[in-house]
Amino acid sequence: MLLQRYVIREWVVNFLLTSGILLVIILFIFPLFQFQKYLALDEKFILKVLPYFIPISLVYIIPLSVLLSSVFVFGRLSEDNELLAIKSSGVSIMRIMRPIFYLTMALSISVILINLHLIPFCHSQTRQLAISAFKNRIFTDSGSGDEIKLPQGKIYYTSSNKGVFDSVRVVKFDQAKEELLEELSAKQGKFEIDEENAIFSLHLNKVYITRWEKDKRTTHLINKQWKKRNVPHLVKSDGLVHTIDVSSLFVPSRKNLSALTERQLNEMIEQHKNNPAKTKQIILHKNQRYSVCLTPLIFAFIGIPLGILVRKGSKIAGIGISILLLFVGYYPLMMLGHLLGVHNVLPVFIAVWIANIIFGLLSLGLLYFILYKRN
Repeated sequence: MLLQRYVIREWVVNFLLTSGILLVIILFIFPLFQFQKYLALDEKFILKVLPYFIPISLVYIIPLSVLLSSVFVFGRLSEDNELLAIKSSGVSIMRIMRPIFYLTMALSISVILINLHLIPFCHSQTRQLAISAFKNRIFTDSGSGDEIKLPQGKIYYTSSNKGVFDSVRVVKFDQAKEELLEELSAKQGKFEIDEENAIFSLHLNKVYITRWEKDKRTTHLINKQWKKRNVPHLVKSDGLVHTIDVSSLFVPSRKNLSALTERQLNEMIEQHKNNPAKTKQIILHKNQRYSVCLTPLIFAFIGIPLGILVRKGSKIAGIGISILLLFVGYYPLMMLGHLLGVHNVLPVFIAVWIANIIFGLLSLGLLYFILYKRN
């Protein structure tokens, strides 16, 4: 049917254009916030990592693009009175909408495939690239002094050769990075790496250890509050192995459920079967991978009636409504459902699907109003 081809062409063009713009924005902005956690950040590293963020971004981009495209296309058809002409010719709106529903069903299937297969792979590759970058940073020879940033401290050295550092100084801060807890000074240090767990061991020779501990007898004023004074204690040692857990630098971490395949999640459930809280969290995550697959279909059901109802200024209003629906409605409901499931307030199935249930009912109500109640 000519009208169906016309509407579906307009919808696909809008969908691809919106998805492309959103993807470019995410890929330009994301490194500013995400990659600052990575060490040895350079252009080559960014170019290697960025492609793996495309599938991760698509899970969020596809639903928003479906919603915006539906609002834009049907808002314009309504504003130009084309829908009225279509109805006058004896063609039902449902017949025009049907191809879009088929398309969004295909998109829903693609989202679940991305969630189950592509995203775990991309997380795994991103992590390996980040660890490799950190490894290269450490084992690259340097004839001059430099520093290595750590989650809760820094390593300073005068020179390095294949992971062996001269005149090493390690400083460790508290979690808030406000107070110095420990300082290690050594003539020489050598790195060993456990890449699987992202743990680095620094073997130090002829070490002077300074630890700052709270003195129970003395206090001093900080920000108008009296706090215990940190007092240094010096210890000397011929050798010391300083272990550094840098897994928090590499997103995703090895324990991140999003980075695990379906088989690995099942293994974790079996492994933690005596820990109901941990098991429930894994089961919730498994179900969420499937629940998000319905988002494109639900948002098509919502976007089409909204576009028809908004009419004038549909693009500006459509963008505003779409953002509100996603980031003030749908995703907060998903997070709320997750929390309610974790704390046993709701059964797992209802907790995971609560956002889809509420928005599904909303979409059906809007469709019913457009098809049968609106003149």
